[in-house]
Amino acid sequence: MKDLEPSETPKLLRELGSFTKELPDTVIELTWQSHIRTEGNGGFCSFDVRIDGESMPVPSGLWLGATLHDANDAPVNLYLEFPGLAPGPHAVTLWTRGSNGATACIDNHGSFLRTVHVVETY
Repeated sequence: MKDLEPSETPKLLRELGSFTKELPDTVIELTWQSHIRTEGNGGFCSFDVRIDGESMPVPSGLWLGATLHDANDAPVNLYLEFPGLAPGPHAVTLWTRGSNGATACIDNHGSFLRTVHVVETY
């Protein structure tokens, strides 16, 4: 278990792994499964899975990923597509942020299974 003091700015929580993209005109499909927890008084934590530290482009002000409000060991299954990623080696990381009274943002609390699955598709 690793927790992170929350902030409005996303912070790196942990490295999840790496992979090598083989071809230029393919899409990377990434699935992250874990249990996540928000601790605090009425707050929430958002979790974001990124490739090379970059999240998917989303409209301004939105947060891509899973958001939990005062949850205790809640399962999450997040599916993302990354089109236009260059061939070569890439790192997968987990980021989090919290606000409104959250005191900790925790991934994989306890001994739950955590997986990252990366597929290159045409």
